This record gives sequence, C-alpha cells and structure tokens, in this order.
Amino acid sequence: MSGKETKKNDLRSRYTRQVLSESLVSLIQEKPFEKVTVKELCEKAAVNRATFYTYYSDIHDLMGQLWEDMKDYICRHVKSMNTGDAEQHREAMVDYLRYMRENEQLYFLLVGENGPNGFREQTWLATKEVYLGRGSGDKIADLKKELLLANTTYGITAMIEHWMIKGMPLSDQDLADLIIGIMFPEKYKEDR
Repeated sequence: MSGKETKKNDLRSRYTRQVLSESLVSLIQEKPFEKVTVKELCEKAAVNRATFYTYYSDIHDLMGQLWEDMKDYICRHVKSMNTGDAEQHREAMVDYLRYMRENEQLYFLLVGENGPNGFREQTWLATKEVYLGRGSGDKIADLKKELLLANTTYGITAMIEHWMIKGMPLSDQDLADLIIGIMFPEKYKEDR
C-alpha cells in the first residue's frame, strides 16, 4: 500500500470512529446506554454493521474507548498541573476548559445517569495518585493532605460542571483565572 493509500485509510478510519462516537453520544441523550443497539447506532452513523465490528466488539467496547480517551486526557491534564508556576497552571487550565467545552455532551453522558458509573471516582483516583502518590506512611498527615486535595479537586470539578450547566457563559480564560486564583491565592492576583 502506498503512503497516500495509508493516509487515506487512516483518515477514513478516524472519520468512521468519530461518526460512530458522535452517533453513540446522540443516542444516549435519547435513551439509556443499555438500550442502544448496534443496529440503530449503525443506522444513525450511516455505517454498516461489518464496519462497526471492524473497530469495536460491541457497544460497550465503543463506550469504553470514549471513557478511556476522556480519562486519559484528564489524567494527562492533571499530571501537567503538578509542575510549574501559576501562569503555567493557568495555560494548562485554559486548554482543559477548551477540551471540556468541545466535549461537553460526552462529559455529561459519562457522569450522568445514562452513562457508565464511576467516571468521577476514576478521575479522583487519578488525581490522588498524581498528587499524593503512595503516601508518606504517616496516616494522619496523609489523610490531611488527601482531604485538602479532595476539597480542591471536587470543588474545581463542581465549578466546571456548574459552568457547563449554565451554558459556559464565561470564557475559558476567565474561568481559568477564577480556578487558578483558588489554587494560588497568594501568587495569582484577581486583577488579571
């Protein structure tokens, strides 16, 4: 296969996966995930069943891939926030908020009643691993650190979700400034 044919096949493959993903997100907005069938997904995506099975073993496989992709992005974001100064954190947060804006429907499906359970818990566990590691062995000190991290993590998550529910009226940059102001109150001034 020539380079052009490979590139064309890669583009076609990405397009097919994207159409299937978007169609699944759309269907889950109409009914619970467990009630979506491969047949109706393929009809919505205008893809035949054989093509679907080329990429996924079943609907759960597709949803699992969507979940993993978003979780991987969030984990990469959390890791990028573990180093640097307030301005670097702000830029990373702006990128994260842009991603959330672009993937709003998928996020709400993953955390909502029609999506798989445990998405927030998985995100928390990833955040905890990045920031706390295995702990120091001092149970009281480790618990205090974990409680402070939980407060910050769940608080910021709630802020972002509330922003999304309200239709994202603040720009990504404005919300990032609010969040970074919470994370770095002494270093980051409100007058940006």
